[in-house]
Amino acid sequence: MKLGKVVQIMIVIVIAFGIFSGCAAKSKYVEPAEVRDNPALSFNPNDLQMLAERMAQSLIDTDIFKGKEKPIIRITELRNKTSEHIDTKAITDKVRTALVKSRKVRFVADKKEDYARKDQLDEFKDQNNPDGLGAFMDEDAKLKIGKMKGPKFHLFGEIVSISNSNSDGKDVYYKMTLSLLNLEEGLLDWSEEKELRKIKEKGLFGF
Repeated sequence: MKLGKVVQIMIVIVIAFGIFSGCAAKSKYVEPAEVRDNPALSFNPNDLQMLAERMAQSLIDTDIFKGKEKPIIRITELRNKTSEHIDTKAITDKVRTALVKSRKVRFVADKKEDYARKDQLDEFKDQNNPDGLGAFMDEDAKLKIGKMKGPKFHLFGEIVSISNSNSDGKDVYYKMTLSLLNLEEGLLDWSEEKELRKIKEKGLFGF
């Protein structure tokens, strides 16, 4: 085959590939989301980080934590009310970490974190056991029974999604809601929701 013919064939292949790529479907974010272009429609780590950071910052910006004493909070894992597998523990942990870093609040372990609560109780028992470790410890250095503090607030929430498909493509909407319950008064002192919407338009060939 002549060199010129080979070049012509290669040019046709490149042009055809470019046309096909341009007609393929593209996913993108639309308002209210403001993140990187062409994301996957399913919930992904980028969504997790964005929603968690926005939600934590919203709570930090309130006047609830402006007192001298840092309030103590118990946070429970978000409920996943979508049809997808979403790591709600990772979202919950990210929200808690951001709040801890703000140095405005303190946390007790979640009730699901049984290992932490068990370790805490075991340590108390060991240090105050006169026939065990406690016998060798400085009395002033031992953990004092009766000093534990309980939470004043309970932080909880959920994530939901709505998905719609039609001839033009697919639309997925996520909403994360968090609420802060005052345990002593039984009142919601704060509630917030953050939204995320993605669309995927069908390409020329229906992909």
